[in-house]
Amino acid sequence: MTAGIIFIIFIILYTGFVVMQGRLASKAWMKNVDNNNQETIEEALNQAFESWRRPKKNDQIPYADWSSIETMEVKNVTREKCRVSMISGPDIRIIDTVRKQTGDARSVARRSAIMLAERLFFDVPFLYFELLQIDVYELSNNDIKNKNCILSTQITRDDANVADWNSYLNEEDTQNILSNWKTMQNKGALTKINPDNNAILE
Repeated sequence: MTAGIIFIIFIILYTGFVVMQGRLASKAWMKNVDNNNQETIEEALNQAFESWRRPKKNDQIPYADWSSIETMEVKNVTREKCRVSMISGPDIRIIDTVRKQTGDARSVARRSAIMLAERLFFDVPFLYFELLQIDVYELSNNDIKNKNCILSTQITRDDANVADWNSYLNEEDTQNILSNWKTMQNKGALTKINPDNNAILE
């Protein structure tokens, strides 16, 4: 009986200690972010990235979109601004046991850019961005050194607060969302995009 009571007291004290440590750690992270500590900001962002890089069970998001998310790379980040890039490829699915291309890299780029924007604005602990820039590239001949920017978009917090995040899988809705943001899209081989022009961060 006495041993059981001691064990319960130990569990309560240990749980309280763990909770207290967690709160202290959270306060330390928030303080570092408020002080614009670059290392803390990048670590918070990278931890969020790792939690997004795999699709959740029963998720209806196309595999091609998740493949784009897996290539995310931080170009530059501050407490209020974040610029990232990723690589998109064609949307290829198995339909009736046959491999078919249901969309090109540009359609995947549009969807994945919107999906990533939502997560950056609302799913990064300790960070509250006011402005994002997402640059999406397509590889030529699968050569990482020969990539072509096919989409670049800048989004404000105000844009994010009114966006319809639930409809982005519809192509028309996707175009409407991007048209409300500051977006450049590659329309074909003769169209060139330079995402560094008027970039929010270098």
